[in-house]
Amino acid sequence: MDGILIKFQSPDWWFTGIFFILLGLLIRFVLRKIPGILKKLFRNSNAKTLKKIKKQRWSQYEIQFQIAVERSYFMVFILSCFAYIILLVASPLAQIFIENTLLGMLLATPAYIAEIFWLNKSTYVSRLIFYANKVV
Repeated sequence: MDGILIKFQSPDWWFTGIFFILLGLLIRFVLRKIPGILKKLFRNSNAKTLKKIKKQRWSQYEIQFQIAVERSYFMVFILSCFAYIILLVASPLAQIFIENTLLGMLLATPAYIAEIFWLNKSTYVSRLIFYANKVV
């Protein structure tokens, strides 16, 4: 009983107890808000993309231009992959990939970035072709 009274009189115990209770409530609040925020973010991004598609879908020249841009992103991705394969085969960079995989992955980020750009543009062009000449 004396131990409980001593803990109640100690400011450290009160701070620790209140801090972790507030931290738990804050984490609960944040975890409840994250799905709504992500849903709103994706919905706004989708709406922005659909507005761009709505402006471009009637022009065949614009559609062809977007297809050409997507193909050029694909070529940049393929060329960056070939460049890294050549570097791995014919340079001392291969030793870095063998010794430290994480550093090797970090050095290959330009290829990953090119792939992300290509995939985003490819999805956009697919949706543009799907919505072309649709009356909505």
